[in-house]
Amino acid sequence: DYSECAGKTLISLADNNKNFVAITAAMPAGVGILEFSKLYPDRFFDVGIAEQHAVTFSAGLSKEGVIPVFAVYSSFLQRAYDQILHDVCLQNLHVVFLLDRAGVVGADGETHHGLYDISFLSDMPNMTILSPSSFKELRQMIDYAINKHDGPIAIRYPRGNNSYDDCPDFEINKINAYGENKNNIIITTGRMLSTSLSAKNILKSENIDISVICLPTLSPVADELSDILGDAKIVMTLEDHSISGGLGSMISTIISKRNSNIKFEAATYPNVPIIHGNVSQLDNYYNLGEKQIAQRFRNLYGGC
Repeated sequence: DYSECAGKTLISLADNNKNFVAITAAMPAGVGILEFSKLYPDRFFDVGIAEQHAVTFSAGLSKEGVIPVFAVYSSFLQRAYDQILHDVCLQNLHVVFLLDRAGVVGADGETHHGLYDISFLSDMPNMTILSPSSFKELRQMIDYAINKHDGPIAIRYPRGNNSYDDCPDFEINKINAYGENKNNIIITTGRMLSTSLSAKNILKSENIDISVICLPTLSPVADELSDILGDAKIVMTLEDHSISGGLGSMISTIISKRNSNIKFEAATYPNVPIIHGNVSQLDNYYNLGEKQIAQRFRNLYGGC
């Protein structure tokens, strides 16, 4: 799963870059870095259930030239909002946040849904947010975040193994396009890429041609995206996040600045307490499954 992939990636990078350390807050097994802690005990820190301290500790390490990699559940990082902003982002420090359990989390339950990270992180200065759709992308993003990036960076990835295996190689701010239709577009990110492509295939069988645009880099938004929206007539966003402050909000802001006549809908989780259930059940319950997304796009298309 994604947690295991993240942990194995850190191990694979450890010998080539001895300057990074792994940090967690009482969840080394949950975030997949238990094996790293055994292989590199001098480069591993478990601060206990103290996410705020973990972030400030990371800031201090970064100031001294160490690269801290803080692996934490998305929902638990909310506790450290102030420290991320003041101790890391305002100083533009190189701290890597691995946000496990981003989006809905199935068996982990209602308190663990990570539906707010894009919202509160995208407002922070200097913060870069990445969202992989495959294990390959996650590996490449972690490598980039540790070895090539400078400044705060967060990688949000889901619980489980919902991985689309045919993604191109990751490049910062690169947009991945599936299809050539410039008028009818679904814009998505992360695990929702596979749902979007399934909806695209359903619509294709009905002679409704759409393109799927996937954003591995969520923030800062690529300049190219504004050009892509230039010819669009129908745009839907699909994301594993709350309706407030996520991908849909970003795209609607771009559209409003263009003063265009694009017909737009944001397909997101609602801003209510999300119930307990497995990921597929929750997607379907909240009208975000592949068949429902195809129907929602069909409704937009029929209204043109």
